[in-house]
Amino acid sequence: MSIIAGNSRVELDNSSAMSDFQRALAVPVREKRALMQVELARYLLVALAALAVDMLILSVMVRGFEIPIPWAAAAGFLGGGWVNYALSVRLVFAQRRMSSSPRSEFLYFMAIGVAGLLVTEVVMAAGVVLFPEALGAIKLAAAGVTFMINFLLRKMVLFL
Repeated sequence: MSIIAGNSRVELDNSSAMSDFQRALAVPVREKRALMQVELARYLLVALAALAVDMLILSVMVRGFEIPIPWAAAAGFLGGGWVNYALSVRLVFAQRRMSSSPRSEFLYFMAIGVAGLLVTEVVMAAGVVLFPEALGAIKLAAAGVTFMINFLLRKMVLFL
């Protein structure tokens, strides 16, 4: 049986060399992979909901209240980030490293989001230089890269 114990993949036989405690902590690789796939699918749905909130805030602030776009975009980003965080801890990730400190957890969550925003900017800047006529495709590529980086960083840093 293959297991993941900590950050290592270990091949085990069913001998008694492993303590009951170690056996209880060992998670089969197949189960770990299946959990990651479920989390990824749920995270995609949560990210879409957060994007909808982000865009709604942006639109209402710009069109309804004539707030300058940079301010409205920042407010939308923060609102979407809050929705992403709230839904992620409730619906996506079962185990949290920082559940006893939700304020710190939220700040780390948002910091990873800002890092993702920077990744988007880099991909967009490089993409428009290389493929100036393909703005939509570049934005989709940037969104995909950012989505995966955010998911993986949040999973590794904040969640188990």
